[in-house]
Amino acid sequence: MEMEVFGMVDNTTDNSLSSTPPARQLKSIAVASDLSNSANKAVLRAAALAEAHDANLSIIHVLGEDAPAHDHKTLTATFNAQTRELLKTGTPLSRTPEIIIHPCASHHDHPVAEAVIQAAHDIRPDIILIGMHENSL
Repeated sequence: MEMEVFGMVDNTTDNSLSSTPPARQLKSIAVASDLSNSANKAVLRAAALAEAHDANLSIIHVLGEDAPAHDHKTLTATFNAQTRELLKTGTPLSRTPEIIIHPCASHHDHPVAEAVIQAAHDIRPDIILIGMHENSL
């Protein structure tokens, strides 16, 4: 899959990207979210880009391997509700975003990254936005 990287959302209060997006029209935008502050900024920026380009928006959330199967329905509903509330605070969208809950089934060193890559492979977006990793102490 060919993807173009042109910037990242940083942890400042500004939701702008660190460099200028490509001049071509984007048709499909994906953003990975774990509902952290950084990911929320990426989701809002992705929503603004999607609206500016009249593009489809897919929001990817990876369910951890440690999440019990019977909790997936509850976790999915919670993530959907929190994501929709977040989107209400940003740019009003003319299209309903697709919220994708992807199971983390990889046994590699970076299972969440692998799951995001697999979801992106299925979606085939023109661009993927992610927030900066936030270390917890």
